[in-house]
Amino acid sequence: PLRKGMRLALASGTARIIKLSEQDRSISLMGPLGGIHNLDVLADSSDDLFPLLNAGDLVNFRLIQPVAVQIKKASIAQTQANPTAKSQPLLSDAVTEQGSLKAELLQSFEIMKGPSSSLWGSGAIGGVVVQNTIEVNDIIQEGNNSGGFIKQGYQDNGDAWTTTGSYATKYKDFDALVAGTYKNSDGMDQGNGDTLYGTEAINKTLLTKLGWNLDKHQRLAVQYRHSDLNGHPPTVGSSDNQENSSDALIDRLVKDTNVAIDYTHQGSSDLLNLNAKLYVNNTNNKEINTFDGTDKSDVKTLGMNLFNQFNFGNTKVLLGLDGYQDTIEVSRAVDSNSATGNRPEPPTKAETKVWGTFTTITHDINTQWQVEAGVRFDSFDTKSKDTGTSADETALSPSAAVRWKTTDWMSWT
Repeated sequence: PLRKGMRLALASGTARIIKLSEQDRSISLMGPLGGIHNLDVLADSSDDLFPLLNAGDLVNFRLIQPVAVQIKKASIAQTQANPTAKSQPLLSDAVTEQGSLKAELLQSFEIMKGPSSSLWGSGAIGGVVVQNTIEVNDIIQEGNNSGGFIKQGYQDNGDAWTTTGSYATKYKDFDALVAGTYKNSDGMDQGNGDTLYGTEAINKTLLTKLGWNLDKHQRLAVQYRHSDLNGHPPTVGSSDNQENSSDALIDRLVKDTNVAIDYTHQGSSDLLNLNAKLYVNNTNNKEINTFDGTDKSDVKTLGMNLFNQFNFGNTKVLLGLDGYQDTIEVSRAVDSNSATGNRPEPPTKAETKVWGTFTTITHDINTQWQVEAGVRFDSFDTKSKDTGTSADETALSPSAAVRWKTTDWMSWT
């Protein structure tokens, strides 16, 4: 297909296959900087991987566009589609082979703009970004029972060292994954050579997952996530010389823990595509301010999600229920030397309860056009035990949308 005088593009990298044609041996790829479409694949007959490729595979490639001269599966196995993500306007898989180290623990992310994001919960009013962490099958290559990776990075500005690693294993109907990151950074230098105080920090994260396939339709999973941040941010975030001082820093310790139990039932019936989740969050924030006082805030969250999708040919009906309870305890230090007075005293014990139910109906007119209608009811109640104040409210929120899928990788809503 190459000819004299033809303009060529030379490239190599990592991307995900979004379209594949066995008839003319062509693929379309989507990488972090955009898409490459209708790429003819050439390979030696003794090392031809084209028959093994599938849409969604993450591949390493070398190309002289419009011809791919080498295609190999990437070291991270293909992801499994999120069963609930297909109904969302935009699902973008994160290409992690050459991405940032933080992205190594992400399988995909979903972005939804506007009020229709309220289907994700009462706190998602103007939009939502959902980050889906990696699963066992993202780490283990096909045909193996275990796998893992480790990466080390260094940035000279700030003397920052970052380590990311993961290990996964399978045994019969059980699987397990453990992953983590560690980053230690010092003060960064500005363009003029001055130190930007407040950029030094130690950040640690841990992610573990245990899964049990009860049968071919049912799965039970448990997830534990913990993050630990030890930082020294400024009291007022600025690079201005007047405020960029080592004397204007506070010590901030943040510990965040999440435990979730997830049950799914998929595929046994068009009327039963169930997902149920129970989760607990615990966030502890401790700050030692410039006058050596200590501020503390603890937020504990207990929540649940329950939804089921009914499939009627080209029409899908999603019915759901979700809710959570926040318990907040706050204490602030008093600066006896303050000439302007101290900050307002917050409620030391407060509780918030939120629950909602929703339904959305999606109909595929054809392969490109889709219409959607939904409605959500929310109830909000909050009170402070020490101040005796309270507030409550309910709301009914309808929504409607028309979606146009222009290509395999873009849709307009």
